[in-house]
Amino acid sequence: MRLKTYIETQELTEGTFLFEQQVYRELQECTYEDWCDILDNIVLTENKEPSWINKGDKYIQQYIKDRPQSDTAKDMKKYLATRDKDTKKDSEDNVNTKTTSGSDSDPDKPSADRFNEPLSKHPTLQKAVRAEWENLKREVGQEFGPNLKNAIKEKSVFRTIKAVGLGFGKGMLDGMKAVDAAINVGADKLANTRMIQGLQKGTIKVDEFLDKYPKLKTASGVAIAGFLTYQWLYMSFSGNLDSDYDLSSIPEAVAGNIGFTEILATPQGVKGMGLLAAGLATGGLSTLWLGGRRGMMLAAAYTGAKKLGDKKTENKLFTKMRQLVKGDTGEVDDKDREPDEPEVKT
Repeated sequence: MRLKTYIETQELTEGTFLFEQQVYRELQECTYEDWCDILDNIVLTENKEPSWINKGDKYIQQYIKDRPQSDTAKDMKKYLATRDKDTKKDSEDNVNTKTTSGSDSDPDKPSADRFNEPLSKHPTLQKAVRAEWENLKREVGQEFGPNLKNAIKEKSVFRTIKAVGLGFGKGMLDGMKAVDAAINVGADKLANTRMIQGLQKGTIKVDEFLDKYPKLKTASGVAIAGFLTYQWLYMSFSGNLDSDYDLSSIPEAVAGNIGFTEILATPQGVKGMGLLAAGLATGGLSTLWLGGRRGMMLAAAYTGAKKLGDKKTENKLFTKMRQLVKGDTGEVDDKDREPDEPEVKT
């Protein structure tokens, strides 16, 4: 039934497995130009139609049933009546007036030509992105709408979202756990911590480190991307993400173009290993991933705002990110940001 509904109306119920799968498929087909068009269209239509229109007929009909006397329900009834009238008129204008015989004369039978008409581009992805954009506006304030759009439009942010998914998903988390298991800090915490510290300080070479943990040499692209995604989220939520932070390694890892040898050959990769050890020691791993899609979109918008130099939006987003992790409130200042190089305690 849900598949039939999607074929006929291009609508899937948000939060269902089919909806999430379709979002992912459309995201993989989405180009950067498509992404910009989706976000631009969201802003353009924001003031032209009520938000409930994009929630689909099922939501509208249920709302009318639950609150029949409300002003919104009355507006919904008018919308449905007007839309159905326009649809009927369009259908009558397009009726093939040729006389046919048998079942082809049935006026209710849809024209075969309808199947040749193109579907609107990325409808499910548009619905998901609009919902996340609306959530972000509720988080930081409606007046930040255009700023948030520009932040999420930043090209490297789009490439990262496309690589890991709109909510980074179970695959990325499993990949992160695979890296954790390969190092297994808890098995010999003192020795493993010293190895990571040596890597950070330059007293232990990358080859020596990988020889100590050979499973890292054969880690999959998804595992490496999970590690890099964790690093990105950790740095974002701690307030220490540099404006020139390179996100390109995440999609490169997903594509299988880089391994841990290349990752640990960069200062950013070595820093990430230290962040991993510190996060595992403090429970940061579970905290960040439990943020789900909300945490992902906050970090994405924060990164985009930082890269664009939008300090006001950056600080507003960081306040919300801090609340998500620590549960506190209030305005943000520099003392809320954690040390750039967290100490890996022995």
